[in-house]
Amino acid sequence: MKKFKVIGLSAALVAGLISIPAQASADDGTVGALYLTIKSDDQKLALQYAGRPDGKEMYFRISGTVYAQVPGGGPVAPGLRQGAKLWNLEGYNVRKLVRNGEYIYLVSREILYYTDPNDPTKILTTWKSAYDGKTYPVVPILNDTVNSVYRVKSGVLYGVPAAIGTAFQVEGAVGAPTTLGDGTKVFISDIPLNYGLDDDGRYGIKDPFGFATGYTSRASDKFTGTTARYTGLEAFDFWISKPGQMRMLPKNAAGEARVPSGPAPFYNSWARVSPMPPFTCIGEAATGIHAIYHARAWTLSTWSKVEKWLRDAVVATDAQYQYAPATAPVAPGASADRFIPLWKNQTSWSAFFNSQLKGKGTAGADLTWANWCTNNAK
Repeated sequence: MKKFKVIGLSAALVAGLISIPAQASADDGTVGALYLTIKSDDQKLALQYAGRPDGKEMYFRISGTVYAQVPGGGPVAPGLRQGAKLWNLEGYNVRKLVRNGEYIYLVSREILYYTDPNDPTKILTTWKSAYDGKTYPVVPILNDTVNSVYRVKSGVLYGVPAAIGTAFQVEGAVGAPTTLGDGTKVFISDIPLNYGLDDDGRYGIKDPFGFATGYTSRASDKFTGTTARYTGLEAFDFWISKPGQMRMLPKNAAGEARVPSGPAPFYNSWARVSPMPPFTCIGEAATGIHAIYHARAWTLSTWSKVEKWLRDAVVATDAQYQYAPATAPVAPGASADRFIPLWKNQTSWSAFFNSQLKGKGTAGADLTWANWCTNNAK
């Protein structure tokens, strides 16, 4: 891993290495002006792992590994036993912050490639399954958009939940980080996931994708009994060192907060337990096999900082993934007290449906996941 030399804040200022913009006015309509009204330094830092208060783009470069989780350990096949390394995972999330009144939208899209387990720079286009011995095309993770929403009220930063614009909407203040012995702060987000792809018409995807079935008692669900549901766990840690905190919480000589420039030097760890990715055609309900994702990420300031091999792959796949979305449009009827998004955040499964199944069947009907697997198995 590349090592970075930490320069003391005062020395860096003297050397002119850190540029601190002039303080934003009381309310000039910018993200920075609203950021300066946040009272808590911890909440100021929390907003900075979401994006840059100066409104420019930031990249979280992601690098990790995917393993097999096999009930009982196997034996399924030598390449699909418990803990078998299936692929490397390489890509990034590109993001920026956009302001709308009291709201701050984190707008982002992410692209991740499954790569050779022995060479993380070799992008896979096919994969031979040790489960059935067949070869399938590899579909990368192409999630556009992956947005979230914050709100700043009376100097407090709030997170706006996914059930936005509904009677179940409850905003919660962003919580404090864990502080380690050396002063490093860790912002923790552990997310248990449990939903059907057709819950509340969120995605309108009725294909079961081989998921296991379960019962939900949420009043907003429009079915009774059992349905195929995506279940998983995603765990995120965002780390920033004591020198990094000092750098990203600049003040002027009078002790007044300033808007920092550049991306905060956060590091991120990400773990996910989920069904196997849909291109593998290994169903959760039939096999009990899951995928374990373990990755880390670090911030980059510009597209040019991404490695050339990865930039070339992104341009060849879909050039829009060089940049974050321009904005986050809201639906008619939204107001200062009721945020309603016009977008639907994509997941590996909804994006797979949109690119591989939607309208791909006979006479423009949707192709089923099971038929995709049959059609593409070689």
